[in-house]
Amino acid sequence: TFERLRRQPVLHLRARPLHLLVRAELRRLRLDLLTSGRHGLVEGSAESLSGLVLAGGQGSRMGGRDKGLVPYRGKPLVDYVIERLAPQVDELLISANRNLDEYARRGHRVVSDTLPDFQGPLAGVLAGLRAASHEWLLVVACDMPHLPADLARRLLTAGAPERAFRKRCR
Repeated sequence: TFERLRRQPVLHLRARPLHLLVRAELRRLRLDLLTSGRHGLVEGSAESLSGLVLAGGQGSRMGGRDKGLVPYRGKPLVDYVIERLAPQVDELLISANRNLDEYARRGHRVVSDTLPDFQGPLAGVLAGLRAASHEWLLVVACDMPHLPADLARRLLTAGAPERAFRKRCR
């Protein structure tokens, strides 16, 4: 379902506000999912869940430092997030715009914003949506070292009534 997103040219999108661009991508994705007949995850399964760690900011509130690489208790913040999120998802992506080699050393695919000039976290989410291999994308920030080890399960459980409703309506 993401194949169409990957093929889309980005140049014509620069004139639109970023939040509208992401909203349009999500609408297209939802339409693709509904028309394909695939409606998400099976209860308790992580087989079709991608994870995205947002680490692409300018670090303006941190004196320009790359927040994901800032040490916390002896290792970079992003390492804690990866350790917590990786077991919960089938695929893990890292959204970064600087220090790409450093993030790539963590063993996960690194994606960068396709829009110029550091347009904020939504640009990272857009890049993640386009790069993800699965229908669902769990997005977290790189500065969350105490991320719940069961975050994906909690979110999927919270979304269970909506999935059950969709199944009954088919």
